Amino acid sequence: MSSLSSFLQERLRTEHAAHISSEETAPWWETGRSVEVDEATYYQYLDLLPPRFMSGHLFAFGEGAGNFVLFWSERKRFFAHQLSVTDTETFCSLAGVELHL
Repeated sequence: MSSLSSFLQERLRTEHAAHISSEETAPWWETGRSVEVDEATYYQYLDLLPPRFMSGHLFAFGEGAGNFVLFWSERKRFFAHQLSVTDTETFCSLAGVELHL
């Protein structure tokens, strides 16, 4: 397993993800926490800006110098995970993505 795969496997956990409805005020994620979002929210962030990284049903959303939010889908469910500063830097290094545009 690659280092990126290991990194993602540790963070993209769905078993304790809280469900967030689209009516709740964003941002509804906390650093280090995975949340279940609706399909509309997943596609809203996918279409908002070009993804900083994309692989299959996983993409990284990031604006400017902000921390990345990872979005992914699994078995017709949709999730988001807010990375910390350190995790964003590590992710960029492992994925070969520029930290700041």
